[in-house]
Amino acid sequence: MDTLESNTYFLDDMYPIITDNNKLTIDDINYRTYNQLHVIEESLKELKSENEQLLADPSGYSFILKKYQKLVWYRKEQYINDLEENFPDSKFSPYVNLYLKTKTEYRKFDDIAFLAALKKGLQSDAFKKEIAQQRKYDSEYKKEVRKYINGLFDYRSRLLVIRIDLSYRKGLFRKITTNISNKPLSKQGHKLEALKAWSLDVQEHRKVLLKSLKKQYSKGFIGYMWKLEYTEIKSFHFHMMFFLDGSEHREDITIAQDIGELWNNEITQGDGLYWNCNANKEKYKNLGIGMISHHEEDLRDNVIATAMYLVKKDYLIRSVMFNSKNRAFSKGQIPQKSKSGRPRKGA
Repeated sequence: MDTLESNTYFLDDMYPIITDNNKLTIDDINYRTYNQLHVIEESLKELKSENEQLLADPSGYSFILKKYQKLVWYRKEQYINDLEENFPDSKFSPYVNLYLKTKTEYRKFDDIAFLAALKKGLQSDAFKKEIAQQRKYDSEYKKEVRKYINGLFDYRSRLLVIRIDLSYRKGLFRKITTNISNKPLSKQGHKLEALKAWSLDVQEHRKVLLKSLKKQYSKGFIGYMWKLEYTEIKSFHFHMMFFLDGSEHREDITIAQDIGELWNNEITQGDGLYWNCNANKEKYKNLGIGMISHHEEDLRDNVIATAMYLVKKDYLIRSVMFNSKNRAFSKGQIPQKSKSGRPRKGA
């Protein structure tokens, strides 16, 4: 697969949503979105290497239609038809983009013609170029994340790794759109207008949070990573990692809770929700949070895998935040080594 892989957190694999009582439940609509897009992608990969004769010979039609029945079914699925409206600020993977484009252009053609058009698109130079660019993006991101986290461990011998998800209360987006105008929420233009306006507040909330944490933990605040996503049910939400000096801080669960409460009560003025991943370490298959030392190579690899997960779903749907000035992902800089703090042994 071309996607970034991680088996870090089984609840994340189910695409959870934080509810107003701060419980994690399964977001069925969000899960269906990623499941369907994953099926489309995998089916198109098979179709790419399919024997072209089966698409040209009527005797092979029944086999082809059965094998790629989901590509045909999703063509008529209203939810897939509404995908771009439900994710107005997002870009999709090259495979999904090709499917959506072909579905629109061949809406009046029969199913075989539709599959043949998909096959032709998969073999085009333009599509191959998109795939090459995506692979380059994934490779560069992996190198960047690995270099950053290894650099933090070179800077300090022990890191206290915090993972927390920050979001907004259910129904807040509808209230925001109502305040902007009385136009129906379902109108795509109005929805896009409201999201653009709200995205500025969301980015400001993140900036204020980071500024507050840097001030509170001072030199003990070593680094951070954050990823902003948007889904039609959860709306905007952050996946965040924070790295504290393990020689100064130890209570990761309490610290994560404090960050969550800061987000809920001060940053968002009561409109926030959070999920404390550090309080649920038993949910991890490969633990990459909490207190981790430089010499614990397996745990360090798990930290990197946890960080990689921040953009695991990014391959299928990537938020573009409407313009280049607003970023959907960022991380801190590796601090300069100094005499203060406890350096890595052997450094």
